Amino acid sequence: MVIGGAGVGKTTILAPLVEGWSDQGREVWGTALAWRQANALQEAGISGARTLALEPLLDRMQRRPQDFGPRSVVALDELGQIGTRQMLQLLRQQAQLGFKLVAVGDDRQCQAIEAGPTIELLRQALGRQAIPEVLSTVRQATERERAIVGLFREGRIGEALAAKRAEGQAELVPGGYEAAVRRAAALWGERVAAHAGDPRYSVTVSAPTNQDALAVSRAIREVRRAAGALGPDRVTIEASDATGASYPLLLAEGDRVRLFQRTSRAGAGRDTMMGENGSVLTVKEVQEGGLVLATRDGKEGFVPWHGFRDRRSGQIRLSYGDVLTINTAQGITSDEHILAMPAGSRGVTLYAAHVGASRHRVASHIVGSLGAEAREVEDRRPVNAPKLTGQAALDAAWANVERNFGRAPVKDSALALLRRFQELSQKARNTFQEGMRRRQIRQKAALPETRLVRQAQENRQAQSLAPVLQQMSLNLEVQNRTAERLGAAPTSRAAISLEAVTLRLVAPQVAEGRMSYGAALDEVILSAVDDRRVRVLRGYAWNPVHQMHLPKPGGPVHAEPSPDSLMQKLDRAIASYDAGRPAALWAPMALRSRQGHPVPADQPRQSPGEPIGIRAQAPKTPAGRKVKGDGADHSAKTPRSRAPRRRR
Repeated sequence: MVIGGAGVGKTTILAPLVEGWSDQGREVWGTALAWRQANALQEAGISGARTLALEPLLDRMQRRPQDFGPRSVVALDELGQIGTRQMLQLLRQQAQLGFKLVAVGDDRQCQAIEAGPTIELLRQALGRQAIPEVLSTVRQATERERAIVGLFREGRIGEALAAKRAEGQAELVPGGYEAAVRRAAALWGERVAAHAGDPRYSVTVSAPTNQDALAVSRAIREVRRAAGALGPDRVTIEASDATGASYPLLLAEGDRVRLFQRTSRAGAGRDTMMGENGSVLTVKEVQEGGLVLATRDGKEGFVPWHGFRDRRSGQIRLSYGDVLTINTAQGITSDEHILAMPAGSRGVTLYAAHVGASRHRVASHIVGSLGAEAREVEDRRPVNAPKLTGQAALDAAWANVERNFGRAPVKDSALALLRRFQELSQKARNTFQEGMRRRQIRQKAALPETRLVRQAQENRQAQSLAPVLQQMSLNLEVQNRTAERLGAAPTSRAAISLEAVTLRLVAPQVAEGRMSYGAALDEVILSAVDDRRVRVLRGYAWNPVHQMHLPKPGGPVHAEPSPDSLMQKLDRAIASYDAGRPAALWAPMALRSRQGHPVPADQPRQSPGEPIGIRAQAPKTPAGRKVKGDGADHSAKTPRSRAPRRRR
């Protein structure tokens, strides 16, 4: 495994190794995450038949393990973009088949889309001393450019941006998105026109997202059309990118289009492959059934429209190839490179900035949007802060670019999580031991406990009460749910009625002369009426036709209380109190009672035979009716009630 920075010449490093392995009679295979990066290994001397993207290579190892053995070498490029899952599969195949694995990459460039820091895990497994690093770049032609690229790699973004601004190679365009798009396209046209006499001089452009790349590519098409390098539009198709976002795509002779999958030309033969994901081809002719495309090597072929369609969604995967995303641009080399950020630097990290600033041999340019950076600055400022203007706004915008470029997020792994847990555990143990040592010192010195100790005791008490409170809350919730399930089910009758409680309360007051007999009888009658109302509500149902409560089917019939019977009960209660007999045992839970009306203490108590108030007078007894009670006749009789029906 070798760590090689951007522009160190990894292909140059691999070339003599491939030659030596081939002289030893070994078969050398080349692979990378994408087809375009894998095909670039052919420049190191690896046969085109043995350069595959990583997933097809793993599939071939499963289908044809005899092609890989101890005499085989697999060269893996762009290791930093490989996820841990794919790397684990490759290492398992290497352990099973016995081939030699040589990996080259850089963890300071674009990271893997899948989870896991592959290079860092390999460092931990092999040891940092066992992994050589080659950081001296040879891609840039001047020492000044190599130094600036080194600043980007080391994360010294402020110094790198200051150097680019001093060279006139970094600018923030006043205005918004469209202004930055037009400026990037115009800069591309200026740099191409400046070297129009050299057909081999190349100027490439990259952008953070597919949307930004499409917008800048459309602007570059207009620049190329104005220069006479692009013909009139022939056809408009509905195309989409790798994310599935669709857009209208105008095509003409001279357009450069970018592929998103392996594409073959029509016809028979072995050499029908025109390009892979990330390949940029030139449109030679637009026909009704497809396009005639040409590769950089001069190979031409007709590709029908269905050749561009995705096998799953059926969409035509095609876009302009004048601008690539930063991830796709990793691995390319050009004389000049432009990093266009029309939407601002929010989506550009240290790794992407390093890639965007190291694709060139001669010069690299950064074009951003002053409006986008200013909006991000204002979003972080206080609401009432004065708005920045002039040079202060420009400096704040460049500081925001430096802040975004300096972000270097690290992918988490299970080992890193375990290591952090161990560090936190050790720190907690050390803190606990130090606290106990200080507490022992205070105890020996007879000093009072600190507030922290008292707070800890209170917390322990609260924690001990928490389960009890939780259980009480659970019990209450269970009771509420049980009551909801019971619904309208009749509850059991109370052990004591309101009438009996009233008799117990008023009898001593009447016997001692603190309440008149009439007032006491009124209270007893009202209590009996309330008792009946409660019983009716339990055993009766409201009839909307008759607008009254009627007995439920099979339920008891509750008669109106009789004043005469209540007088008898009151007399017996008073006589029982006067005789000094012990009172009955009452239930602890009693119903609501009414407040009596006190009378002067010297007022004589009314006897049962004396006239009482209107409310206390009992109705006259019809002739011929008698009521049982202490051997005396009474003028009222309470109707007999049926026993409550037992509920199933």
